[in-house]
Formats: sequence, structure tokens, C-alpha cells
Amino acid sequence: MSSTAASATSGSDDPDRRDHAATGSGDRDTILLQQLAVLFGLGLLGVGALVATTYVQYRGRANLPFSPEILALLSALVPTILLAVAVVLGTVLAPRVGFRSHVADRVETGSRVLPKLAGEWRVAVAVGGGLGVVVILLDFGFQSVFGSITTTSTVSPDAALLALAGSIPLRVLYGGITEELLLRWGFMSLAVWLLWKLAGVVGAVGRRGRDTGGGGDGPSAPTAPAPTSAVVWAGILIAAVAFGLGHLPTLFALGPASFPVVGRTILLNAILGTGFGWLFWRRSLEAAMLGHVAFHALIVPVSAVVILVG
Repeated sequence: MSSTAASATSGSDDPDRRDHAATGSGDRDTILLQQLAVLFGLGLLGVGALVATTYVQYRGRANLPFSPEILALLSALVPTILLAVAVVLGTVLAPRVGFRSHVADRVETGSRVLPKLAGEWRVAVAVGGGLGVVVILLDFGFQSVFGSITTTSTVSPDAALLALAGSIPLRVLYGGITEELLLRWGFMSLAVWLLWKLAGVVGAVGRRGRDTGGGGDGPSAPTAPAPTSAVVWAGILIAAVAFGLGHLPTLFALGPASFPVVGRTILLNAILGTGFGWLFWRRSLEAAMLGHVAFHALIVPVSAVVILVG
């Protein structure tokens, strides 16, 4: 494995990128704004799915503080703000640490997205499907040790299947697209960039100390041009744990949660986040999205079988 994040898959040698290296600052600002708009619009697909799902959940309920329409719109407030921040952070920082988005590249260079995904989709689907198998096995393991750790429900199988089917747009659009923009494009890019800069500062201090102790006044070694694999893995794991923690509010909204349930939620989602983070690093943002969707493509039918067999 390469020692830097700027691997051959990062597209750093793309002739289209070299052609645009000399782009004027005004044109570059325009491109940046277009990238922000496109990625933000892509993320809003998931926010829209969240609004629709929230409306369906509240529709017909009594004693609500606001109408279902207002509650649905309010559910979009925080995700929309976080999405905007993540898109800005990722668009500015991701290229600096060797990460890429084919959609962002499309805006900048005009290169098509699908031909690039043609070389990535098999790996993305394999990783997503493999993560699904791991999560299913671990979940069964948890239940064999702790018993059923899901909330007891009196909902009929038909209603449960209907709810599962209704969750598919949210899983695909919010999970597969918006969460990857939030956690990988924004948060992971920021984490890796900060760790990279911190490593550079620590290294510079160490070199300065050696130069001073040795009495030499020669130039210090230059800062690494890209984050090392260790730095990127640290960023992947930080974002993965954040991904796990981010699912706790939904868990707590279902009712009291025991320690095993909390631990299961964090661990399983952190495992997923690690796999999606690897796809983002070694392939692209879109590969991470595709892997996330592939995971749900396996989990949904397995969940349906579990519901049917009781």
C-alpha cells in the first residue's frame, strides 16, 4: 500500500487536472461555487427523503406540538446546515489530502462520471456487501449473548414490512448520499487535513530540536507533500466512530437503550464507516456512496426475511 494518500487512484496525474492548473483565480472561484452547488444539491436529495419520511411518520398522529408538515420541515433544518458545512469543507480540503469526487471533477474538467465508476463499482459493491455480511453475523452474535436487544414491538409483520419498504428511499438517498457527504467528504477530509498539519508541526518541532541540539543551522527537511497512510487511517477511524455516535440520537428516540444496545450501535456503524472511508480514500466519494447503497441492498431483504420468520 502506498505511503501517501495521493495514490494512483486519486487522479493527481489526470491530464484534465493539469490542463486546469493554470485556470485564473476568477474562473477557479466560479468552478468552486459550481462544485459546491452541485454537491449540495446532491445532498439535498437525502434531506428531501428525510422530510418525506418524517411527514409520513407524524401524519395522522394526535397531540402533536405542530402540524406534520412543520415537523417534517423542522427535521431538515440541522441536516441542511451540517450538509452545507460539510460540502464546503470537503470541496476545499479533500483535494489537498488526495481525496476526490468524480462529480466535482465533472464540474471542473468536464470528464464523465460513469466511465470512472465503471472501474470502481465492483470493488464498491463487494465492500458494501461484505460489510453487510459482517454486520449481520455480528448482530446475530450480539443477540446470542445478550438476547434480543431490539425494542419489543407489537407491530404486525405486514406493517413492519411496509415500514421497511418505506425506509428504502431514506436508506439510499440520505444514507447512501447525504451521510457520505457529511461523514466522508466533509468530516473525514477535515480530520485527515488536521492530523496531517499536526503531524507536520510535530515533525518540524522535532527537526528544529535536533538541529539546535546538534548545533547545525542547515535547512530542515520539507513537510510531507501528502498525508501518510497512518494519518489517513487515523482520519478514517475518527470519522467511523463519529458515524457510529451519530446514530445514537435515533436509537435514543426509540426509548431507553441499555449499554449493549449502545455499544452495538456504535461498533456496527463504526465498522461500516471504516469500510466506506477506505472506499473514499482508495477510490472516490462516489464509490463510498455506492458501497453504502450496496450495504442496504443486502440488509433490506435480510431484514424482510427476519420479519417474516418472526
